[in-house]
Amino acid sequence: MTIDVIGIGDDLQELSSGKFHRDWRRVAFQIGTSQDTLLKFFMAIKQRGQGVRADGTWQPNPSPYDDLIDIESQADNILNLFKCTAGRKVGNYSILTEPSPAVLKERCDYCLLGSPRLRSNITNAIKPTDQREMVGMIIGTNRYLNDNYPVMAEERCRIWKDWASGGSNSELYDTGHLPYMLMHYRQVWDITLPPGYDGTKITAGMKRAGKREIINLLVDMFVLPQSCLDELDRHSGRLSGSLSPQQ
Repeated sequence: MTIDVIGIGDDLQELSSGKFHRDWRRVAFQIGTSQDTLLKFFMAIKQRGQGVRADGTWQPNPSPYDDLIDIESQADNILNLFKCTAGRKVGNYSILTEPSPAVLKERCDYCLLGSPRLRSNITNAIKPTDQREMVGMIIGTNRYLNDNYPVMAEERCRIWKDWASGGSNSELYDTGHLPYMLMHYRQVWDITLPPGYDGTKITAGMKRAGKREIINLLVDMFVLPQSCLDELDRHSGRLSGSLSPQQ
């Protein structure tokens, strides 16, 4: 069964660009297609068609997708999409079909949307490996965090999901962990933070904006589902305004 190359290509071009690489399964969700269909699309543009020549089922892609479209190079392409792989080289590709923190242990493909000009500075600053490290720090599974701050890592690992959904541990994460995440990765966020590392100077508005960026990152990395972003928008006021200094 052939796929609608033009339809999927058009849907991809309509996606907004962003600073974060997105797991390809997240991209499939965003354009409203199945993961299997998006994989077939990637194969179709690589081969410039669908089917098998030997058995007569071969069909060349319609224009403008009949020319070579290399989404794995930094060169410009009609989709304004760059795809790359991150994760342990000795590991197997991820086969998960639902968002899970387990993706951080697997080899995954990621997509960055936007023209080369728009994403040139982004690709130099934020790579999928950087994002995976950030997510590990956010949810408490980062190796450095566990080796050097095991108590903090255990607490963060225990409460992050409840914090992400606005649960009872939200204030604990807001005061004990969120300030560090915002200040340590200050060059990544779109918010302007006060200089230095005094968490008491971070306002409630900064925390709200920072939390949304963090949840967006977790969703883009296929760690959390879209419903977590939707829930955050519905309960955006449920964020602690007080902070305690982060060690």
